[in-house]
Amino acid sequence: MEWWEVDGLVWTKDLIKKRLNEINDEPWAKVSDFVDTFEHGQVGQCNERLFGVFENNDEAPDLPPIYELKALRSSSGHLTLKHSSAYEAGGLTPKEIFEKYGRRKKDRVEGSKISGSKADLVKRLEDIPWADLEGARIKSIAGILGLDSTNSRNEIINEIEVIDFNSLGIKEMKLVLPHTSRYVIDDQYNRLSVQFGTNDFSIPVEIHDNFHEWWEPGDEKYSQYFSVVCNDKHGFIFEVYHREDGFLFANDMTKQWNKLKNVVFCIYDTRGSVGKNNEQFKLKSAYICSNIKSPGALLNDGILQLTFSISSKPTNSYHNRSDKFRIDIPKTEAARLVRIQEVWDNVEQII
Repeated sequence: MEWWEVDGLVWTKDLIKKRLNEINDEPWAKVSDFVDTFEHGQVGQCNERLFGVFENNDEAPDLPPIYELKALRSSSGHLTLKHSSAYEAGGLTPKEIFEKYGRRKKDRVEGSKISGSKADLVKRLEDIPWADLEGARIKSIAGILGLDSTNSRNEIINEIEVIDFNSLGIKEMKLVLPHTSRYVIDDQYNRLSVQFGTNDFSIPVEIHDNFHEWWEPGDEKYSQYFSVVCNDKHGFIFEVYHREDGFLFANDMTKQWNKLKNVVFCIYDTRGSVGKNNEQFKLKSAYICSNIKSPGALLNDGILQLTFSISSKPTNSYHNRSDKFRIDIPKTEAARLVRIQEVWDNVEQII
């Protein structure tokens, strides 16, 4: 057993610095050494294992007595500070929010998906009815394949049909396939995925979707107008409103925020496929942060935003990934440090 795996260890700032420097000297960490279920959150899970912490979803700190662990891929631009699935201060429930504002979701039909092996992608490209695609799509595909997009639609199609798709790289094929996608719409496929802060309702918060210059079923733009405000003098009670429907619910952040007073924030470079069992991590930067500002102050400064992340499908009529209270994190070192210092009063960069 390593020193940092000892049960009951009291994590002082000096011990945290020692462990961070050890992790920095270690080779790439394989996610498969730590995690059995693979998903986007595995960077945080691997970071916890490197500190000898097993997944901890309660209110106790990850590194007793006071420190919480946070981790982020260096390629990511958002840090989730807290998740919340309960609206403690009253109003509609998350399920009622979803039933009221969720919108139908389109899904690629079999044969036009972009996942799978190279052989899978080649087979899909070979089976595409190129002559059925409208001109805008054909010209977009021509640009990706290095063909002359000023040629006529039929001329481009003739060139595409003689291409040996095995000669293309996977990246090229994955760029082409979205321009050929066919979709189905099912009333059981719905989602609510929007991010917003405090606003005056003048700008809509649009449902996340892929919009192209061409239209097809499922591409409708649904405009929603949400805003979150904090009028609590202590900065912990959030109220969410809709422009037409008024007050929706309130959330008391007091208990949730207490866990973020002191944070060890780690940034990891990655290689392999994100969220898959071949992903690996290497520590890039690390900060010890203390005295976090109130969520209300961060909200009013335009730093903190709220994200709904709920969906449904035939096999799962209600999947709530929980609301996320997020901040944008710049990817450059200098700008990232400035943002972290806007969130916590005291920040010490260790790595």
